[in-house]
Amino acid sequence: MKVLFGWIILIVLILTGFYYINQNLEKTVLLHEFLKLDENPDKMVYSAKAKELENNVITFDIFKDSEVVVLSESNLSRANKTIKINVDKPGKNIILVLLSKQKVIWDVSLGDDTNINLVVFNNQESKVVSKSKFYKKYEELVYLENLENLDFLNFAKYLKNSYSQNRVSYFYKQINDETIIVNENKSENKIVAKLAQSNKVQSEVDFELLSEKLDFIKFNLYGPLDSSYSNTKIKKKVSFNPSKSKVYEVLDDGIKIINIDTKEESINKIPVGRKIFNSKGIAYDRLSDRVFVSGKYGKFYIFDAVDEKWLSIRKYIEDFDINSLSYDLISNIYLSSTWKNEGLLLFDQNGNFVKRVDLENRLEGLSYYYDKETQEVPQLYVVAQGNDIALVLIRDFVEQIWLYEKSKDLVTLTYNYYDS
Repeated sequence: MKVLFGWIILIVLILTGFYYINQNLEKTVLLHEFLKLDENPDKMVYSAKAKELENNVITFDIFKDSEVVVLSESNLSRANKTIKINVDKPGKNIILVLLSKQKVIWDVSLGDDTNINLVVFNNQESKVVSKSKFYKKYEELVYLENLENLDFLNFAKYLKNSYSQNRVSYFYKQINDETIIVNENKSENKIVAKLAQSNKVQSEVDFELLSEKLDFIKFNLYGPLDSSYSNTKIKKKVSFNPSKSKVYEVLDDGIKIINIDTKEESINKIPVGRKIFNSKGIAYDRLSDRVFVSGKYGKFYIFDAVDEKWLSIRKYIEDFDINSLSYDLISNIYLSSTWKNEGLLLFDQNGNFVKRVDLENRLEGLSYYYDKETQEVPQLYVVAQGNDIALVLIRDFVEQIWLYEKSKDLVTLTYNYYDS
């Protein structure tokens, strides 16, 4: 009888506990189907659906002066772990982002006069609970290891497009404590990671790039002229003649010529036993109608575009570190971005050194793209038009463009895909 009575007491306590949790913690409201209704200099007005509310559709504000606080956890000792978060930021508007690889119970409490605009969480199995009422939203966001890689750029683009935010003010990762306090005193976690913002310039540089489907896409310093091409894959290691009737593509053992009108292809191999090692770029010389193919360490393979035959292989200056290749008709020189350091290399058709330009730490936003193992400078495509030189970062599509003005020795970020 005592055992039965004990079980009854235990069940009552459990039910009471569940009732207490439901009454005190389940005050958050899950939103879906967001729609921006209005925007002014101070805030954005949204509508959304909320199943928990009697009136299914609600409107609410997200303020543009909000601080973005990110908690990113991957090393939990067990699933279903409860992490308590106390956000004490008087007078502040907060967007709280909770990222985890495992199922987590995020227990959020607010200090006096702290306003949470929205809580975003990325694990659909996780729970966000609170004694305070606020709105929450599930998003398929990647877990962030740090704020210095390409994942952050995609996250930053999400923040900008969704909430007009371009920075993270606080970042917590690999949380060991079961209680996290977010306030002004936690200066060790106040990491400002800001999305590099593009700027307008007076110079104009127009150019065309070839898509993987062999379409010519028009660009200027501010990205593609037609924004529908903003994430179109670009064909690399190619050049084309002035009439754009033929495209020249670098192969390991030669060059492929593509007729744009007929799409017919022909391959011209370099002499027997030869290979193009570590090819880094290709450029069409309009004055001589020759195609120059560059290797990583300054070896050049020269092809006659009229007679369609290989002419020579030359080794230029020993310390050339070629990362791309471009020909400037106005200055009649060749240019290359470099891979040892951030910069430019200028030389003539005979390999005579003209100038090396140091751009170290001047290409805003480039650090996100470094190969963590080799630490080589990411490849930059160069478009030179006399004084104005565009540096174009292409992975699959064009992601960033900088303008270098030779006369002023000035670098300006003019296009950032993640800021657009």
